[in-house]
Amino acid sequence: MSYNFPSNFTSMGYDPSDAETYYIQNIVDNSKGGNGATYGNDCAAMSGYWARQPWTSPQTAPPANAWRSVAWSKELGIFCAVANSGTGNQVMTSPDGIIWTSPQTAPPANNWNSVAWSGTIFCAVANNGTNRVMTSPDGIIWTSPQTAQPASEWVSVAWSKELGIFCAVAISGTNRVMTSPDGITWTGRTAPPANNWFSVAWSKELGLFCAVANSGTNRVMTSPDGITWTCRTAPPDNRWLSVAWSKELGIFCAVAYDGGVMTSSDGITWFSRASAADNQWFSVAWSKELGLFCAVANNGTNQVMTSPDGITWTGRTAASANSWVSVAWSKELGMFCAVAGNQVMTSP
Repeated sequence: MSYNFPSNFTSMGYDPSDAETYYIQNIVDNSKGGNGATYGNDCAAMSGYWARQPWTSPQTAPPANAWRSVAWSKELGIFCAVANSGTGNQVMTSPDGIIWTSPQTAPPANNWNSVAWSGTIFCAVANNGTNRVMTSPDGIIWTSPQTAQPASEWVSVAWSKELGIFCAVAISGTNRVMTSPDGITWTGRTAPPANNWFSVAWSKELGLFCAVANSGTNRVMTSPDGITWTCRTAPPDNRWLSVAWSKELGIFCAVAYDGGVMTSSDGITWFSRASAADNQWFSVAWSKELGLFCAVANNGTNQVMTSPDGITWTGRTAASANSWVSVAWSKELGMFCAVAGNQVMTSP
């Protein structure tokens, strides 16, 4: 395809024969004076280029724990991952996805399943233990709230900046939803169907939380406030494990343990899509900069798949055959980071 070079292209230190390098730099961080929005028409080409880049594992191995979730903090400039089993600290952080360290203050030895960043604190939830929530302002020092949470099996947590609340969902318990304005004081909420709710995501544009489940009749539910929830019908009764929102595409995208993909522009009406392979897809994330969904699986030949629209998916080769269960995007690093049973991989 053709590229629209700015007048100062050569003076910015680029070789005109290396158009891809130029556009990657501009789309991701504009560090050489470019404007990602100006050259946004080439985002599709770059997403294809980026998707072809190999996944690699860090040179510094993380603790050999069962890493379950990873999140990025723009403000701190670090990835934070939590584990649901293992010895020693079940939290680790990294400024680059390569070198990982564990905090000096060890959290409770619970099965930590999910971690989210609010802009000021990390919040993680677990499916066991006395205190099933912990928070940290820096990923190093962790504390558990004094206010007891509902004793449900919490597996996913998300932050809504617009509502100013965390929302967590569970796979069991009387209250399978809980919300908190600060990660400390939590209030149990009633989910309409008692399904195994595995993932929750927030859409600023729709003003809506969306949660997906791997069991039950109605395997999607939505809420404008985290309090009142409405059942929705998923087209196929797949075992949905992860959902993500794309502002740019205006859709939710969910992936399933039994190979399914579905998308929705409103959280109400869902359309079934064909995945790249019938793998056990555990996690999906969106990259605005690349214009790309990325999903990871814990089995299969190609344990990564990418899509520019949530409809057409392409299988990719993971850094190694492992149980990949969570993926997150860092705009600042221009990097996807995924965690598995005892490993981390990054791309590019």
